[in-house]
Amino acid sequence: YETKVIAGNTFDFVYTHGKALRDNGISFVSTSNESVENGKVDLNKYKFVDLIFGEQKETVYQKEYERKKNGVMFRTFTKELQAKLNNYLANGGNLFVSGSYLGTDMFRVKSADSLDMKFAKDKLKYIIATGWASKNGVVEINNNFNCNLKTVKFNTELNDKIYQVEAPDAINPTKESKTLFRYNDNQFSAGIGYKNEYGVISMGFPFETILGEKDRAEFMKGV
Repeated sequence: YETKVIAGNTFDFVYTHGKALRDNGISFVSTSNESVENGKVDLNKYKFVDLIFGEQKETVYQKEYERKKNGVMFRTFTKELQAKLNNYLANGGNLFVSGSYLGTDMFRVKSADSLDMKFAKDKLKYIIATGWASKNGVVEINNNFNCNLKTVKFNTELNDKIYQVEAPDAINPTKESKTLFRYNDNQFSAGIGYKNEYGVISMGFPFETILGEKDRAEFMKGV
């Protein structure tokens, strides 16, 4: 691909998520996860939170960087973020979280501990099934998700518009939640939903990689 322009992390995916919200008549503001972690932003002021993880996952730096958090950076749900989300959900919040490594980062990386796994299971209502869950990127939408789409496709190929999703996670529901989406190529669970004292949709592929602006808007309407 030396002579080709390939999309990487353009750092503007808040725009993609926000436009899908706006197209459904919902206004939004945005912030970094660090501002939530350090208390500068109070999630309890918002009825709905869209948490964007993309392809973020734990990364172990080389020796010269080991002074930073013991060489581990870019965890999805840090302990600080877990504490803020625990409080938000305890107050009846509604959370939509999407990313390629929601399961891997909470269950399979070296630094994941029993508290990480408990948070994923008890609060976000999922457990990991497998990584590398889909090759074709086609997702079937179950009838229990209120949406006028039967399928959506997320990007699995190198191109100049959106980054490639190489290894989405399959995440299974717990006893309290339900599978909302399945990968077409193997029927693994692609995302789960829970609605009781609070609401959660956890999805094993990034929302912003869904192809087609209209499909993203309709899908977000269902969320």
